[in-house]
Amino acid sequence: MAAEDGPTASVPILSLPSEETIAAKPLSILICDDDEDMIALIEHYLHRSGYGLITSSDSSEAIAKTLKYDPDLVLMDCNVPGVGGVVAAKVLREQGYSKPIVALTASKLSDKQKSAFTRFFRKPAPMQELLTEIKRLTH
Repeated sequence: MAAEDGPTASVPILSLPSEETIAAKPLSILICDDDEDMIALIEHYLHRSGYGLITSSDSSEAIAKTLKYDPDLVLMDCNVPGVGGVVAAKVLREQGYSKPIVALTASKLSDKQKSAFTRFFRKPAPMQELLTEIKRLTH
């Protein structure tokens, strides 16, 4: 059996982040999402781009971790357990968190809801575009 005929032959390989999206300094990002596959995907790209990652599957926990660890950027799904991503973003702002909060969600948001965030990406977000924006917002 040739190597390409093995059991992993049909498993897609995730591409590496492009050179221009690599972090130029040590930074941390908190991601709040209750989809483990989404966290794993983003973790793949963020780690390879040089970012540290803090994870949360609950918006209330994300608020606590953000206030405790002060990450350089928050990626927030809007439809997560707890108070929800939009409320979490507003609470973080009220608590003095001034760094970027990026919505990463499949949910449709009103303009008022979008205003709680620095940027808004619909899932599935193009990873290179997301990484480019993360670098722009954090450097």
